[in-house]
Amino acid sequence: MNRLSGKSIVVTGAAQGLGRSCAFRVAEEGAAVAVADIDGEGAANAARDIAGATGAKTVAITVDVSMAADAERMTAEVVAAFGKLDGAVNNAGISGPPRVRLADYEPADFERVVALNLTGTFLCLKYEIAAMLGTGGGSIVNVSSVGGLIGAGGSSAYISSKHAVLGLTKDAAIDYGKDGIRVNALCPGSMLTPMAAAWYESHPEDRETFAAMTPLNRVATPDEVSHAVVYLLSDESTYTTGHALATDGGAAAW
Repeated sequence: MNRLSGKSIVVTGAAQGLGRSCAFRVAEEGAAVAVADIDGEGAANAARDIAGATGAKTVAITVDVSMAADAERMTAEVVAAFGKLDGAVNNAGISGPPRVRLADYEPADFERVVALNLTGTFLCLKYEIAAMLGTGGGSIVNVSSVGGLIGAGGSSAYISSKHAVLGLTKDAAIDYGKDGIRVNALCPGSMLTPMAAAWYESHPEDRETFAAMTPLNRVATPDEVSHAVVYLLSDESTYTTGHALATDGGAAAW
């Protein structure tokens, strides 16, 4: 506990799922946390729950990270609320239409996924890094996916955008390492998020399929994955940057 004491951290896509779990986890570790999401009501509810459960200072921010003005405003609001920005978890993203082969993929759907998953990550990085440059550095975690390490089929926009997040992570790490800013990526596998649970309810065979894709033979909980986020944000990983950490149950090891 208290591995992030005194730090201020923003988590995007934090109204539910992995983002919410990460926001809870960093608050439990002593950080002030900005809960950012396009779902403003969901962000406010999560921020209230986190503050009530942990006693941490929280702020809720409504943001569309695919919009430059929103990403800039989000960072400014974090600094205004907490006085600085020490860390960020750029988690906001979407999967796009499921099981659509590339030639059948609609260009508008492809652009929508890339706008949020890749451009949104770039915009968050741009303004988060600018804020950190003035205060001596920080640590940023970009949430990619096991789909950033391997292919899947039927999800060209998601897979390509998550691969691109890894390239963005490496380049940012090289650009700003000397400024005390570390940038790493997290590559989760299948998780039992509320969105996934709803899908499994109508497609129970998929849960078994995804579990069988891992040596551990199960899907993860968001809480398991958020532990890795704390490590990357904390001073326990001060010599780790430009790295893609897989929390995928070994799926990429096959």
